[in-house]
Amino acid sequence: MTAKPRSCPGECLTALTRVILVLLLASALLAIPFVTRAAEKSPGSEDTQAVIRDLQSPDAATALKAAQTLQKKHSLAKEMVPAITGAMKHSNEMVRLKVIEVLSELGPDAAPAASVLGDALGDNDPMVREAAAMALYVVGDSAATQVSKLAKRLGDDNSRVRDAVIVTLVRLKEASVPGLVSALSDANPRVRESAAEALGRIGKPVVPPLVAELEKGSPDTAKAAGKALAAIGEPAVDPLLELLMKSKGESEQRAAEALTRIGAPAVPGLLKALKNKR
Repeated sequence: MTAKPRSCPGECLTALTRVILVLLLASALLAIPFVTRAAEKSPGSEDTQAVIRDLQSPDAATALKAAQTLQKKHSLAKEMVPAITGAMKHSNEMVRLKVIEVLSELGPDAAPAASVLGDALGDNDPMVREAAAMALYVVGDSAATQVSKLAKRLGDDNSRVRDAVIVTLVRLKEASVPGLVSALSDANPRVRESAAEALGRIGKPVVPPLVAELEKGSPDTAKAAGKALAAIGEPAVDPLLELLMKSKGESEQRAAEALTRIGAPAVPGLLKALKNKR
């Protein structure tokens, strides 16, 4: 007769426990390299410091490569904004452009760089100036601190720069209005025209200061204000009719001209006002 195998609950349990412990230990050992590698990539690590060092290198190729690395690692770039802005002073315009591109892709997270981007509006390279204006656009509300620098570029020799500045000022809306209204009085006709275009795009909120400039401003300022009011259209009709009714002489003529430029939306009110003034 064959003997039955002996049961060994205690011994089997002990053996199983040993196997589990060995597996847990092996898992822990395997995890160590991943933890180490993660630590090496964290901000402040040697790799991060190397990127910062390369970004500040006078060698354009080295700095460009570092900027491209940051472009692929947004989480790292977000934590390195102050270091990135330092490269905005690089002697190579392509490096400056790439750095602005990196900041643009961060959007509002690039807010700490707003002042440096504002300074870049004065760069010798028009492509850098244009890129800086568009970067301020994507930065958003934090770019409101740079309105005065943006307004100074309304007369830029490069039309692409002017267009980028106008778009950004319109994006900032009310924050840009005082600077734009002031620019209507600039000696440079290009500045006045660009300011009028921006104000016209902003629309209804700028009607009161524009009507005030139309009434009391110099001929050049009033002309620019009238152009902006005409671009705004219907929301400007009633304030212009009010000015027309209360004014005489030059102010009256300016209001009538602005209403005429608005066209159809102003016609009924304009005819009524002229009839009442007789």
